[in-house]
Amino acid sequence: MATGSEHSSSLCLHHVSPADRQEVARKASSVLHAGGRFICGDIFRAAEDWEERILTASWVKGMKREGAPDEVIEGMLRQRAGRLPEISTITDFRRSLLAAGFERTWVPFTHGFVGLAAGMMSTHSK
Repeated sequence: MATGSEHSSSLCLHHVSPADRQEVARKASSVLHAGGRFICGDIFRAAEDWEERILTASWVKGMKREGAPDEVIEGMLRQRAGRLPEISTITDFRRSLLAAGFERTWVPFTHGFVGLAAGMMSTHSK
């Protein structure tokens, strides 16, 4: 990972283990300059089962409205169900950014399963 002021990740961390996500956050924090930012747009799970059911129903409705075949929707739902215990909530991911050394974290966007989380390093030199 190159050093710099910004690094980003998009739709990939939900495919790896929680330990690997934490390692990515640690590596990002170790290479960023003072004031640098790490931005992650990814798939997250709901914190509560009832909320997950609501988000899933909304997602299925949207996929059907856009013409996705039932077998594709069912396959994606099976995949999500199998990975759900490994997928972070957005709150858990923010905590992992703080644990990795980011001074500030925020979530500027969420919609359904998708969220954007960011961490900023201290503005003081390491």
